[in-house]
Amino acid sequence: MQLLYVAAALAVAMAVTHSYLGERRVFPRLQVGTGLWPIVRWAWHITSLAWVALAALLLLHGNAAGPVIAIYFALCAVICFATTRGRHVAWPFFAAAALAAWFGS
Repeated sequence: MQLLYVAAALAVAMAVTHSYLGERRVFPRLQVGTGLWPIVRWAWHITSLAWVALAALLLLHGNAAGPVIAIYFALCAVICFATTRGRHVAWPFFAAAALAAWFGS
């Protein structure tokens, strides 16, 4: 059960970091005048919110939801690693959340 808390904490930390860094480093570089701007920003923060929801599911229904959420985070880690050749900082956090969710459930 303690590992589920670790996985949930990692998910929330990734969500907060994702939204914060998006606002500070990604969005200022995008062209605000385009029609896609609000959609990109909305989708960015909805993704962060989804990670918070996954953390809540881990805490409320960890034994049942844990394996599915672990597979999701593992896929995120693999995709993040493969598409950036390991240069993006997120993949080890996704991998750690996946392992904690898997072994905690």
